[in-house]
Amino acid sequence: MDALPALDTFDAILQVLLMSAGVYLLLGFLRTTRGTGIVRGLGIGLLGGGLTLWLVSQMLELNEVLRVFDAIAQVAVIVLVILFHPELRRGISRLGEHELLGRFLRNVQAASVEEVALSAISMAKDRVGALIVFERRTPLESFVERSVPIGAQVTRHLIETIFHPGNRLHDGAIIVRGNRVEAASCILPLTENRELGKTVGTRHRAAMGLSEETDAVILVVSEETGSISICKEGRMERRVPRDALEGILLDSLGGSTLDTDKAERSRGSMVWGWIKSNPAEKLMALALGLGLYVGAWRAGRSVLEFTLDLQVQTAREGRMAALGELLVLTPEEISASVLTGSGQPSGQSSVRVVVRAPRELLGSLRGSLAGRVELKPGGTGERDLTPDEVRWSAARAFDPEELDVSWKGAAPRLVLREYTTTSVILTPQMVELDSSQLGTGWSVDSTSLSFLPSEILVRAPLGAEGPLEERLQFEPILLPERRNEEWTDRPRWNAALRLSDSSRDNGIELLGQSNMLIEVVPAMESVGHVLLDVAVVSLDPTKPDEPDLWEAPSKKVRIEVRARGIFTGSDEEDGGLRVALLEAIRESAHAFVNVSDHELEATEFPVKIQLPMPDAWLVRVPAETSERLRPLGTSFLDIVVEPGGLTLRPKSEPKTNESPGDGG
Repeated sequence: MDALPALDTFDAILQVLLMSAGVYLLLGFLRTTRGTGIVRGLGIGLLGGGLTLWLVSQMLELNEVLRVFDAIAQVAVIVLVILFHPELRRGISRLGEHELLGRFLRNVQAASVEEVALSAISMAKDRVGALIVFERRTPLESFVERSVPIGAQVTRHLIETIFHPGNRLHDGAIIVRGNRVEAASCILPLTENRELGKTVGTRHRAAMGLSEETDAVILVVSEETGSISICKEGRMERRVPRDALEGILLDSLGGSTLDTDKAERSRGSMVWGWIKSNPAEKLMALALGLGLYVGAWRAGRSVLEFTLDLQVQTAREGRMAALGELLVLTPEEISASVLTGSGQPSGQSSVRVVVRAPRELLGSLRGSLAGRVELKPGGTGERDLTPDEVRWSAARAFDPEELDVSWKGAAPRLVLREYTTTSVILTPQMVELDSSQLGTGWSVDSTSLSFLPSEILVRAPLGAEGPLEERLQFEPILLPERRNEEWTDRPRWNAALRLSDSSRDNGIELLGQSNMLIEVVPAMESVGHVLLDVAVVSLDPTKPDEPDLWEAPSKKVRIEVRARGIFTGSDEEDGGLRVALLEAIRESAHAFVNVSDHELEATEFPVKIQLPMPDAWLVRVPAETSERLRPLGTSFLDIVVEPGGLTLRPKSEPKTNESPGDGG
């Protein structure tokens, strides 16, 4: 840290000039008292000698001497007021009678009006609702007593802070008395005037109500439209032009403007006369002001570095920044990411900040700094984040104006993109299933794949190439290992869908959660092939003779026997089971075609298979295997007939059933 502050900024020069002006006014005030010599000497001694000793103590870090200065400073002002009370009273009285100062005091109301007008214009641009009451001749004490006392100088920043939507005082009105904000959260009476339209809100009705009962002037900023209205004597002037707001307020309050020409003519002589008078006193005031600035800066300033986790989230989540975090909140239609060192956008990063602030403040903030940024709608592309747009906070309350925050290194660079929200119907083709660990003998039942819910909201950047369904990719779902149990136990997994890294990098975001429902069944295994004779049958009991009208099939049908969940992995046991199953199918299964309800012409019929009962083949396997498989019946079997049906032809001379005595 440097020993002296830099005076190359407007802020530093302004502070030195303000301190010098304060010292000069103090010296001028001392001239108005009868104890001028004593008070002036004491004042110069304290300011000059005391300031010099204090600066030396600060630079040499003489902490004990500084503690003594702190103790003396707390009682010195009180002692001086008591000792020179008569002189101070007479000096203040004479100072108030000065023509220039009197003119200033008479225009305090105008200065307050200017601050109110500036704040109203600013809030109107941001569409922040406000209700500001100017007290005139009628006292408003009954409203002040039921409100939150403020008692602070009227400033633009104070008014905007009170009516900020996040402030607990933003509801109700503020009352301006002279040049002070007397109270906030004031409840005003509503007007009963039925001539007001239904579009007039509560703020406007409250302003009208108070203007009907008192001579106050009330300024209203509409939260919905951003328009400015002024109420006085039961009348409302709507949509006041912003550039004419200050003049209209002054006229409503009964103020008047100064003669501009006269002011311009006298301004030059007044400035020249002020420069020529008391040059030594002005130089002394400048030197003392510079010394006060250096001393205050050297005594109170310190530097501390913080490392903050930079997080980017959507403003709809509405959370506050945690300690050690810099939170960037974006509107729902805008998404922001941070360019990392590799040049890739990311939703999180880290940033180092340098904080210059009073030592006492930094001591209490150590390790507890947080920042929050709310980006406004509109604007895409890349831009740097500035410390001035960050709302800094900590574990304890403090004045953000006391902090001088800057980035250490390059500023965080934000990538802003405009987004749209779309409902997407989920399909199994969007998700890859990894069954490498599922185990042999098990497979996914593709016919039962489903999603709960079947649709999901997705945020994606506008202007991207290709349909969203093609750009939406999920992480593969890894199916866990499954033991080879009875196939009737159909396990089901509910797997949560997660976006793939590529989809996240492309700015796609899920606005909900969906699970994929996956059923796992024992896998079908081929047992072998069997040739079966095909019988011609009629399944219609009213046509029992239909098979006699067709030629017998000229070939056998070849079928593949498949089974699931019955093999144990033992070659000896499984081999015997395969042979027994094929023999039972060959001896007991029936292949047939149904010829009922068909015309007598060459027709290709589908071949159907009737499976044997378990007792027909379980007798061929060991008793232990038979007991394990008997409860399954034939439900584990699957018979696949070779493609193509069986073509039958009608007999050339079909038989007829003629009763005796029938004839032509």
